[in-house]
Amino acid sequence: MALLTGLLLAPLAGAAGSSTVPVTATVPSKNICQFRGSTVAALPFGTLSAGGANAVVSAGLTLRCMGSAPIATFLITADDGLHAASVGRRRMVNASVSTAFLAYDLAVTPSSASVAKNVDLAITVTGTVTAAYLENVEAGSYADQVTLTLSP
Repeated sequence: MALLTGLLLAPLAGAAGSSTVPVTATVPSKNICQFRGSTVAALPFGTLSAGGANAVVSAGLTLRCMGSAPIATFLITADDGLHAASVGRRRMVNASVSTAFLAYDLAVTPSSASVAKNVDLAITVTGTVTAAYLENVEAGSYADQVTLTLSP
């Protein structure tokens, strides 16, 4: 009888197996910040005259931070645009004369701060063409494109 019981249990012993169990989790960043809306409005300087005053234009965008922290810290950086002379020296290119440029300055305010979670914060992008930048500039239409990067 013991032999018969052993033979009956043998197939059950071979039926043992294993299985994998996927284990996942999501941990939100303490600081999840993003621009609201698709883009910032353009910075149209309009018609500029040599010998005139500095031309200053501003546009706004909105930022909101979420995440697990009640207060989030962000940083906004602006690249040098498509036609920079060197690091930090932005310039627009003439639409008709690809070797003619018009320098300009760009500021983002605030570029960094701490903000309460789920609160909209107004960001201002300001462009300036100083009167000195207009000396000896080729006539025509000028344009550039700058990318703003929001971290984290």
